[in-house]
Amino acid sequence: NSEYSGADVGNYSITGQTDTTADITRLASVIWVGGATGNWFDADNWQGGAVPDLANVATVEIPANVDVTFAASGAPVSIDSLGSAGSLSMTGGELNIGAGGAALAGLTQSGGVFDSTGEVNLGSFEQTGGATRTSGDLNVVERFSQTDGGTLTVGGNANIGTILGDVVLGNVAVTGSLDVVGVGGDI
Repeated sequence: NSEYSGADVGNYSITGQTDTTADITRLASVIWVGGATGNWFDADNWQGGAVPDLANVATVEIPANVDVTFAASGAPVSIDSLGSAGSLSMTGGELNIGAGGAALAGLTQSGGVFDSTGEVNLGSFEQTGGATRTSGDLNVVERFSQTDGGTLTVGGNANIGTILGDVVLGNVAVTGSLDVVGVGGDI
């Protein structure tokens, strides 16, 4: 209909309505249904085609053995929580996570901003660029590698332990306590 405009006008259909106002409810959660790898912003990869962009979805679930690439260049994406057992590779854009925090098998970051107000629990953290921030605690249990190209800011406590390889610390700032244990290699 020519009365409606905007970048997302194709996502909605309004028919037979006498009222010109409406409320659009935020989707409670969306689950990755794509392959073992894929683009966050491809609708085919998400249950029901609901791409979690802007602030339209509360909880995003990435299943085990899946590595999703986040490479947005537009407006920030804001969700309440990110989790399950999959991994996220961040190359650009901004992902803001609320108090529900994040629980991932891995976070690999070469660019962009990963920002959580809640606790972040990771199997592995590998950073060569970008900024990772959390107001809560950070827990990494398997692998931690950070070069000088990225920044990590933790508002709570940081517990960094590795069972795989060396611990490589770059630009890390922790408000609370910092506990680093390198079982699998040197620090």
